[in-house]
Amino acid sequence: MDIERRADPRINQTIKIDVIPHVDDRFPVETVTTDTSPLGIGFICDTPFHVGQELSIVYIPEDAFTTITKTALVKHVTPVSGRYRIGAEFY
Repeated sequence: MDIERRADPRINQTIKIDVIPHVDDRFPVETVTTDTSPLGIGFICDTPFHVGQELSIVYIPEDAFTTITKTALVKHVTPVSGRYRIGAEFY
């Protein structure tokens, strides 16, 4: 039996986002989410972010004229077939 232990369960959904690291001079990384919750986000990308790294997650709705930006802290990084599965917590 798989029990969700999170305060807010994850929702599996694919949303286009830009991920912007708060350090380095890297450009935004375009990717899609694997899951979201009110407290965090999961995504897979080619960039090896590091646990503890601060990120800005930017969502631009297709039917809107504004962006939604949340700040997050990387909580885990798991290599997956030459890419990285990132889990980050909003703060």
